[in-house]
Amino acid sequence: MPLDDILTAIRSEADAEIREIRASCAAEVAALAAEADEQALEAERAAAASRDLAADREVARIVNRAALEATRKMMSAVEIAYQEALDALRVRLGAVRDTAEYPDILARLLDEVLDVLPDATGVLVDPADTELVGSLLVERDRRGLAVETASTCLGGVELVTDDGRAVRNTFESRLQRADGRLRRLVAQHIPDRDST
Repeated sequence: MPLDDILTAIRSEADAEIREIRASCAAEVAALAAEADEQALEAERAAAASRDLAADREVARIVNRAALEATRKMMSAVEIAYQEALDALRVRLGAVRDTAEYPDILARLLDEVLDVLPDATGVLVDPADTELVGSLLVERDRRGLAVETASTCLGGVELVTDDGRAVRNTFESRLQRADGRLRRLVAQHIPDRDST
């Protein structure tokens, strides 16, 4: 199974988890919206009863404070949903190494960084991937690259040069590069106050 298919499957499962998280967050967001709306209505009633400038300022302060609190809680709900989706995604990525497709995925990740850093002198890998990367390097006639174990990772490789340049192509580095996009995806699946 190609990496794109695995990432599509992971993305599909992440979307399903996001829908679940969205449902649980929707109730909290609706309650916050109702509370903020009630506070706004109370503030409007107070303003109608007294057109005093001081009362108008107090109304604005209460409404702004309620809106700010609703925004803070919404942002917190989005962050919680994002972290839960990210944790689930990491679990799924951690299981990829145990699949029959992993050698092909690792080969593609290795080829990508070899193209980017052709003068690499070393390959850093998870201890579980040492043999596989060694055989992939032999297949590519790159026996001169030293294979060293790095700290554990979910999968992938990092190439290094003698002058300190490095290119990471691990599952974690790809997740990190996709962080902004993934956050937007999660946020899009959580209803905003006006849709509840």
